Amino acid sequence: MSERAKILGEMCFDENLVAMHVNAVDDQDAIDQVAKVMLREGMVKDSYPDAVKAREKVYATGLELLDMGIAIPHTDPEHVIQPAIALGILDHPVQFVGMGEPDKRVNVEIIFMLSILEPHSQLTILQKLMKVFQTEGKLTTLKNAKDAKEAAALLSTYLND
Repeated sequence: MSERAKILGEMCFDENLVAMHVNAVDDQDAIDQVAKVMLREGMVKDSYPDAVKAREKVYATGLELLDMGIAIPHTDPEHVIQPAIALGILDHPVQFVGMGEPDKRVNVEIIFMLSILEPHSQLTILQKLMKVFQTEGKLTTLKNAKDAKEAAALLSTYLND
């Protein structure tokens, strides 16, 4: 396997981990489509997509932010081969259950899917992502990227700021 770009020193991320124009019918379909990218790139085990969907039903990850709704689906380390982040940019929003709000539905336009081996890594990446989410315009710019290469470059820059 060739050396893959890393963000935050340890998480794999490059344009091959970006799913552009995800045309999903619902949250489960969106998770499947973005998880396929993780599988294709050898970041996760075959059990990963179903484990992410199962976890999402118990611990929802939809977040309504200033610019748009996002989701941060992930699961337990036993389904992970390498720490990575996959980015899914949806053609049209799909509803995810709100994080910590089981009665709320969030229209998600961008998915930040994580494969994490160490719990401390999760905290670091979530802190970095929250900085991106709280900066007006960054999510819109990311959503409007012309291709996977541009989206990967933008997210890498945002997370390494």
